[in-house]
Amino acid sequence: MKNLMRGLQLLGLLVLVSCSSIKSSPPTYDVQRFEEDIEAFEAKDASARYLPGTVLFTGSSSIRFWNGLDEDMGDIPCINRGFGGSTLPEVNLYYDRIITKFDPSVIVLYCGENDIAAGRPPRDVIKDYRAFVKMTKSKLPGARIIYLSMKPSPSRWHLWDQYKKGNTAIQKITKRDKDQYYIDVSKVMLQPNGEPVSAIFIEDMLHMNRSGYEGWQSIIQPVVQSIYNMNN
Repeated sequence: MKNLMRGLQLLGLLVLVSCSSIKSSPPTYDVQRFEEDIEAFEAKDASARYLPGTVLFTGSSSIRFWNGLDEDMGDIPCINRGFGGSTLPEVNLYYDRIITKFDPSVIVLYCGENDIAAGRPPRDVIKDYRAFVKMTKSKLPGARIIYLSMKPSPSRWHLWDQYKKGNTAIQKITKRDKDQYYIDVSKVMLQPNGEPVSAIFIEDMLHMNRSGYEGWQSIIQPVVQSIYNMNN
C-alpha cells in the first residue's frame, strides 16, 4: 500500500510539472527523501484531533525549527508541518498528507531557499510556487496563502541575488490575487549596510536562533492574525 501511495504521489507531481506553461528542470535529488518525516507526522496525527480552519505552517527547516510557534502566534490555532530541508517539489508531493487533511483556513509557506541552494534557478521556484497555489485553489478553495520570502543568511549570502529575484517574482504573483499574501522577512534580518545580522543565527549561520524567530514573530503574527480573523 505504501508503494502504491508513493507511486500515486510521484505521478501527481509529474502531472503538475507537465501541465505547467513554464519549462523547468527536474530536481536532482530524491523528492521522497523525507518520507520518514511524513510518516512520523501521520503517526502523531493518528492520536491527535485538529479542528478545521486552523493556520498551517509548512515548508523547510526554518519552519520546522520554529520552537514556540504556538506561543508566538498568540490565540491563533496553529499546526507546524515544516519538514527536513524541504523544497517546493517535496511540499507539493506531500500536499495532501501534510495540508489538505487539516482543512486550514490559512497556509503559511516558507520554501524555495533550498531549491536554489540545490542548483535550481529562480524560475523553477516560481513554477513550483504556482503549482502550490493551483493545488490550494483546487483542494482548499477559500484558503489564504501567506508566502514568507526567502531569507538572507551569512552562509548563503552568495545566493542572495537569486533569492531576491525569486522573491520579487512571487511577490508580483501574490499582488494579483486576493487570496495570496507576501511577507518580506528580510526587513528584520538585514543591517543598515544591507548585510545579514549574524547575531540572529546559530553557529551554522543558516538557521535562526530565538532572536531571529522573535524578529519573524514581530512581522508575521499581525498579518496572520488579520487574515485568520477574515476567514473565521
